[in-house]
Amino acid sequence: MLEASGLARRRGSRLVDALQDRIVLTLRTPEGGIAGFIGRHSPRGHGPKYLASRGSAKGNVLYGLAENRQALAAGARPVIVEGPFDAIAVTLAGRGRYVGVATCGTALSPAQVDALGQVCDLGTTGAVITFDGDSAGMRGAVKAFEQLRGAEAVRLPEGRDPSAILAQDGPAALHRLLDRSRVPLADIVVDAALARFPRLQFAEDRMRALQAVAPIVAGLPSGQVARQVVRTATRLGLEATTVNDAVVNAVEQARLQSGRVTQSFNPVDVAGLDAQPGHAKPYAEPAVARPTSSAHRPPYSLRPKT
Repeated sequence: MLEASGLARRRGSRLVDALQDRIVLTLRTPEGGIAGFIGRHSPRGHGPKYLASRGSAKGNVLYGLAENRQALAAGARPVIVEGPFDAIAVTLAGRGRYVGVATCGTALSPAQVDALGQVCDLGTTGAVITFDGDSAGMRGAVKAFEQLRGAEAVRLPEGRDPSAILAQDGPAALHRLLDRSRVPLADIVVDAALARFPRLQFAEDRMRALQAVAPIVAGLPSGQVARQVVRTATRLGLEATTVNDAVVNAVEQARLQSGRVTQSFNPVDVAGLDAQPGHAKPYAEPAVARPTSSAHRPPYSLRPKT
């Protein structure tokens, strides 16, 4: 039984502990069934920080989801973290507002998003993604964006995870971080796309940057489009109407390539929202569904702001 569960492995004629010197937690399906086990090494331990039992379906489940079904169903906001102890820390500090769920070291998968959606209404509560600011963390945030385009994000302090923040600074500090540091995940993804073009003083690079960002913005929930149009215009030194035209063009290109309408889209009303400092509207203000007159301008006109 121990071998079948993945908690032990055979070495010759002996069974040895597969998760030796680790704190072992149970991975459960959303319904509460056992899906496997995961162990965290001690502070002086060696090897990977988290190690799952052989055969565990960690790519399909989220640690903390089954344990907090009632809180999530009641409207608590899921905070997606890397490790089980981080999930526990978020829940302890969350005061019923936040509940931690952990991917257990894997990239967020469609199966995990589906499991989360079965327990809570993501369209109402939304989800929060935490990530490290290093390159691996950024890649994880972009991967999560593919699954949860309407999510928010919290960039963790360098070298610290939620469990460390709870242990060193207390629950109030972790709660403040979740309350005050949330930004749309789209901010992170758009900024990462723009960072690929370091020479934005040149019109050619601004053209390429705009072409890279426009499809990202075109795929956002409608309530987030205006914010990213204005942010992109500010970063590129363009009029918001120019960026808006590029987004509309990206939507049309996607429709032509797919041969069908993948989502409804209304051009954003950007009148009066030219890219000036401080003109970006607050997050969560819905985009205004009023067409702009783009027929008389080239879709990628790089006319600078005036």
